[in-house]
Amino acid sequence: MIEGAAHSGGRRPKPFTEADLASMLPEARCGLENKFVEHVVLAVRRSTGCRRGHFGCGWSSQCDWILRRLAMTISHRFIETNGIRMHLAEAGSGPTVLLCHGFPECWYSWRHQLEALAAAGYRAIAPDMRGYGQTDKPDAIDQYTLLHLTGDMVGLLDAIGTDQAVVVGHDWGAPVAWRCALFRPDRFRAVVGLSVPFQVRGPNRPSTVMPRTDKQRFYQLYFQTPGVAEAELEKDVHNAIKTTLFALSGDAPVEDPASLTMLPSEGGGLMGSLQPNHCRRGSRTVISNFTLKSSSARLWRRFELVSQH
Repeated sequence: MIEGAAHSGGRRPKPFTEADLASMLPEARCGLENKFVEHVVLAVRRSTGCRRGHFGCGWSSQCDWILRRLAMTISHRFIETNGIRMHLAEAGSGPTVLLCHGFPECWYSWRHQLEALAAAGYRAIAPDMRGYGQTDKPDAIDQYTLLHLTGDMVGLLDAIGTDQAVVVGHDWGAPVAWRCALFRPDRFRAVVGLSVPFQVRGPNRPSTVMPRTDKQRFYQLYFQTPGVAEAELEKDVHNAIKTTLFALSGDAPVEDPASLTMLPSEGGGLMGSLQPNHCRRGSRTVISNFTLKSSSARLWRRFELVSQH
């Protein structure tokens, strides 16, 4: 459990102060916090009939409830860190929790956790990691080492003026989270790894021990030769992202999810392996009808909006 929550169990959280609200809302970072917070407080008090002379009226107050909901609003901004421009989504105030997403994702994967952590009394921050979403994407392969990725997170803390954070990583974000705690324990006081356990550096190159048979190879090997994946995925970026997110979602009719990690060794790419069986036989109905009703489709929509800018 992460320490420092504003409340737990049946304890009442302390009432907000104007400084608390100012630090949580995006306008506070534009030098407008005093006048903006004053207007927010007055509007909420008038709408709820609150006549208390202090800001924050207690656990059961409708006034406090509305102000807390405002504080949970996810805001967005850009920072400079480790030589790149990085997009952040953040919510809440309190001890900092840094959320590192995996592949192929962006900050949007953490949208529910951002609000939940903010409501629990934390400052939750989910960046678009290096190479994803609205964050810069250096061309050189050697700009994506774990030293670069952990350096991005250290620079993020510097940019937002935070000394320490709890770091959480999922999928490809997990190795980053583990290394943040390993390399800089002075900045990352606790670590949470989701789906990928901590692994020490071994004597062999990772690509030499990845699963491989005469007919199939591990999907990460597909990305090792520069230009191969790019040639396939860039033919139709829209369809590539849509197909990938659908195949990895709970909506795809996949009998064995583990099969998605293995690709044909010869003559086959990523897209063919991610197509559901009946889609491979010529029917693309399932993916064509992939609407915004599913969470993976909403994530795809986020990627689509980013690609348009």
